[in-house]
Amino acid sequence: LRVAASWVPLPRQLSPRADTNPLAVSWLEVVGRPWVLRLRPRRGLVSQPFTLVTYGEDGARWEEHPFVQDDCFCQGEVRGSPGSLVALSTCSGGLRGVLWVEDGTYEIEPVPDDPSHRHILYRMEAANPVNPTCALSPEELQHQKALLPWFKAPWEEEEEMLKDWWTHVKYVKIVVVVDNMWFVKSGRNKSEVLRQVIEIISIGDSLFKQLSVRLFLVGLEIWTKSNLINVTNSAHKALYDFNKWQMSDLSPRMRHDTAHLFASQSFGRSLGLAFVGSICDSRWSSAVASFRSRKLSSFVTMFVHELGHNLGMRHDEWGCKCRRKKCIMYESDVDTDAFSDCSYKDYFDLLGRGADCIHQPPAPSISYPMKREYCGNQVVESGEQCDCGSKPNCGRDPCCHPNCTFTAGSACASGKCCKSCQVLPEGTLCSASTGDCDLPEYCNGISPQCPLDVYVQDGTSCKDGARCYQGKCSSHSKQCQQLFGKQARAGPLDCFKAVNTRGDRFGNCGIRNNNQFTKCSIENILCGRIQCENIGKLPLLQTHVTLVQSPVGDKKCWCLDYHAGMPMADVGAVEDGTPCGRDMVCINRTCTSISLLTYDCDVAKCHVRGVCNSRKNCHCRYGWAPPYCEWKGFGGSIDSGPPPAREIFQREKIRIILICFPCILGITLTICYRQKAVGWLRRKKAQF
Repeated sequence: LRVAASWVPLPRQLSPRADTNPLAVSWLEVVGRPWVLRLRPRRGLVSQPFTLVTYGEDGARWEEHPFVQDDCFCQGEVRGSPGSLVALSTCSGGLRGVLWVEDGTYEIEPVPDDPSHRHILYRMEAANPVNPTCALSPEELQHQKALLPWFKAPWEEEEEMLKDWWTHVKYVKIVVVVDNMWFVKSGRNKSEVLRQVIEIISIGDSLFKQLSVRLFLVGLEIWTKSNLINVTNSAHKALYDFNKWQMSDLSPRMRHDTAHLFASQSFGRSLGLAFVGSICDSRWSSAVASFRSRKLSSFVTMFVHELGHNLGMRHDEWGCKCRRKKCIMYESDVDTDAFSDCSYKDYFDLLGRGADCIHQPPAPSISYPMKREYCGNQVVESGEQCDCGSKPNCGRDPCCHPNCTFTAGSACASGKCCKSCQVLPEGTLCSASTGDCDLPEYCNGISPQCPLDVYVQDGTSCKDGARCYQGKCSSHSKQCQQLFGKQARAGPLDCFKAVNTRGDRFGNCGIRNNNQFTKCSIENILCGRIQCENIGKLPLLQTHVTLVQSPVGDKKCWCLDYHAGMPMADVGAVEDGTPCGRDMVCINRTCTSISLLTYDCDVAKCHVRGVCNSRKNCHCRYGWAPPYCEWKGFGGSIDSGPPPAREIFQREKIRIILICFPCILGITLTICYRQKAVGWLRRKKAQF
């Protein structure tokens, strides 16, 4: 793309209306016309913790987890312009990004060092009729078809597919590698490179949003010393060399769905290349793209184009249509923001074949870290006393030095049994019991870590004839009450039979291959989706959860659906461990004999003063000591850590007081009575 025209507007921030909740409303005047930009934040673009890899002068790899501000990336639209799309960044002051408005592509950036805060707005257009192209020529595609395994395996569409499964959000976790030339052209500034890459991911995310696909940057590697592969002017060679490197070097140390090389090296007439349909396959999921024009709009379109190839999209052919003259998967560099109907079909075909890795979002508590041990990765490994991570993090940590040793006077730096850099006393509760089938854990006074979680052994009897499973005592009625309130109860058997044998989103026994509901067989109907009745009021539900009422005879059955791919638990499925018949429980949507729980607790070994835990050891009641609850003690097990002594001592104090108080009271009354009697006798003697 080339610059066709430019303006120097002065954006103004407006106050949003009371009935809206955008992050910001900005105003631009373009050729005498006002544009009102309604912007909302796109948080979560960068995984936390985020991995940044660079290289020292000696070639040593440096890995860090810096804080990355990601609340300044915005997406939205131009008010009054249907189909408009805006993706901007406000991180470095001013507005920077791309706008697609009324069949035109615009790019905006602040005027450098301008005290008036003016901006430059460019209108972009195709440079000439013969633009640079993607290197996926018909010959290259035939070569990939002969090379890649999924092209060789025929796929037949299932008859009963999960309705609307393609509308569920998908999550692509990306690692970007930036070549040395890009780094040099960015002033050897790592922060500048990081800002550029996140802006590209943010704008690309706004384009993929039309497919219900969200992008996440899980790692960035900058070749700060030199390129680790020979990046030549051949896109084909660059892709195959980069893929070989990412498979042998990058993939074993950093998890990702796909890896992209952003290069400033020219690929001649080509702008990039990718392996078609390779997403989720660590052997082939890679792409390369050339950033030559230094204009975001041109490079973003090529990045999205190559990622489209990873997601199964081929080049648009004659007859492929979208709302613009040309579409994103057109073989040449074009001015567009829309995927064609052909691209949609190719992408849906890919989902039909699986692509399991993009069905789940990045777990908030799980990073995509480097797997090699080193000081500074916030994981305590061999030879380390602690690990506070980056220098800024260590500056805020009073317990740990950046060299992974304790500060003076510190005995610990992390763990549930560590407080103020000291190990908590023996008997401190560090993990409370969550219910009848869970057991508490206590600090042992030596380790800063809480003992591993243990619970009552699976298969142990609990309330209402249920059995403990994975620390919970589940039943249909209890689950209904948790969802709909105390007045709710489990629906009759007819409800479970009528609804769960349908095999749709409201009644099923699971989802097969991520896109097909499984009908419940008669023996498994109580293990499908929970069916409740006596619903007094509608509960407050999570986003994307639907409550449905199904009339069955004279009964009204209530249940919840579940959108596969949403980042939340399926609360409408019958919980594992729920009874489904005599000596039967639900496990993984199947009614299973309790014999499979392998319950073999011998309560006699615990002297009927405790229960067996998940490690088949006795967990004693207060008053008896492990391991066999035979002698007096403070309860617990050899796995739980020592419970506090004060609880049993408190009870012993009460018992002693209850026993001693009557005795003391009797003695006191006897002494008082005797004194009064002696005094009375003395007075009588005095009278005589």
